[in-house]
Amino acid sequence: MKWRWPWQAQSATPGERIAITLQDEQLDLVASKNGSVVASCSFRNADLENEMQAFCESANLVAPSCSLVLSVGSYQVLLVEAPPVPESELAAALRWKVKDLLQLPLESALIDGFLLPDDAYRGRQKMAYTVAVEKAPLQLLVNRLEKVGVSVDRVLIPEILAGQFVNGALLKEQTDIVLVIGRSKSFLNISSGGSIYLTRSITVNEETLVTNNDTELSVGGFEDFLLELQRSRDYFESQIGKGVVGRVLIMPTQNNIDPICDAIRERLSITVEAIPVDSMIDAADPYSLIGSEQLLLASASQAA
Repeated sequence: MKWRWPWQAQSATPGERIAITLQDEQLDLVASKNGSVVASCSFRNADLENEMQAFCESANLVAPSCSLVLSVGSYQVLLVEAPPVPESELAAALRWKVKDLLQLPLESALIDGFLLPDDAYRGRQKMAYTVAVEKAPLQLLVNRLEKVGVSVDRVLIPEILAGQFVNGALLKEQTDIVLVIGRSKSFLNISSGGSIYLTRSITVNEETLVTNNDTELSVGGFEDFLLELQRSRDYFESQIGKGVVGRVLIMPTQNNIDPICDAIRERLSITVEAIPVDSMIDAADPYSLIGSEQLLLASASQAA
């Protein structure tokens, strides 16, 4: 198959589409028809063929196309000087640019990348993010899906999906931190004018941030998280050259995020807002999509 990444691919064909993420042996999936979410589900990878077939039948899906969304932390992201080649040749050039920096053999890696805006780092040097993932596990998953009539035609990463997801909430004249807190892994983007200037993984998740009663923050976990958030903001404002960060936008999680919003607002003296799901997702009940993983999958399934 020909792998296509979101910053290269044409818009997906409207119709029936499933978006899938495999994380910690759990498959999360969301299905849409003509851009509107119709179903969501989670199950164990071991039951993939049977569960997928049952899911497609219950949602009346026939041979849907599929977006495979990589789970956060399953791939390597590297910031490098962009090679001086046309954008159509960027993937091949980045392959050799990062070959000595990869955590896996070059011949085993699926590699692509995307350019940062021209004015990033004050325009001193054109920069690009490289994304590298091991090809074999993805191909195995693709083969299993094909057995039940589901055809993967796109491979996406959450950082790009998050940028697309919140685009309508971004203010053209303002710089925002977009914070995505997942079940296992998390990341943040810093965006200005609708473009990503900085992306970083952060070493917290919902479990490490919030205690079981869903109303109090885990002190140790939150302090580490707050430090990472502050360092990312400081780095952006001192190095990227795009002014100061105006807001923190947080994607809804499985748990109540009000304590997190309140604490960030108080400690960093910055505007903090939860991203309004109902304005981002075309679904009969967008709030039935629980957690950042399913929300990103919904975005991927809508063929935007």
